[in-house]
Amino acid sequence: MKPKRYPYRFKPNRVNILDSRFYTRLIVETSDGKKKIAEVTLDDVTPATGYVIRLRPKYD
Repeated sequence: MKPKRYPYRFKPNRVNILDSRFYTRLIVETSDGKKKIAEVTLDDVTPATGYVIRLRPKYD
């Protein structure tokens, strides 16, 4: 779900997943919402037991 208004110029084809101007955290959960798999903030990552979080760097 995207915010209704963007306070800055942006490219519509880009996704601002963890843009702190709009979101505080990203929560990964099952489709029925009964189990939270992970929670990602700008400062911390909390996976559920048995799950691993990996970040993939951008290579130029």
